[in-house]
Amino acid sequence: MGYRQKWLEKIRASLAEANEKAATRAADIAVSLSEKADEEDAFELTKGFMEIVEFIPGIVLLAGNLAVDERVPIAEKIKIGVLAAYLILPTDLVLMQLVGPLAFMDDVVVIAYLLFSICSLIARLDDDVLRDNWVGKPGQVDKLAEAARAVSGMSGTQRFIQSTQQQF
Repeated sequence: MGYRQKWLEKIRASLAEANEKAATRAADIAVSLSEKADEEDAFELTKGFMEIVEFIPGIVLLAGNLAVDERVPIAEKIKIGVLAAYLILPTDLVLMQLVGPLAFMDDVVVIAYLLFSICSLIARLDDDVLRDNWVGKPGQVDKLAEAARAVSGMSGTQRFIQSTQQQF
């Protein structure tokens, strides 16, 4: 068996072990919830979870629709595409053998920046553009836009950009 095969087997074994631990923890949580929760609480929790699950495909389709919409600035499309492509690159698997879990630290930063960039884009887009590209429930896009505006405004980025533009 070659080095690559041994390496893949080691990764598979690590993933299997992690999945087993996660499954055990999820089972423990489910048992403790079932002991403490009544039927109505469980229904409300499940209903809220299903709304989130229903929301995720809408976001993915929104991203795809915005990628081909000519009303979205091309620079934003390129930036988000480059960040997403960076996350897909398999370089972290090689680095993981050298430095362990620290190899994923750059991904944490890139994911945070990607999410912030997407929120900033959604916050700046006209509501009509968002509604035209949204395929989920109509009220969800308004909540998404409101959340994106809140996230993009949290860091004071708009004030920073305005102050630097005034200086030049």
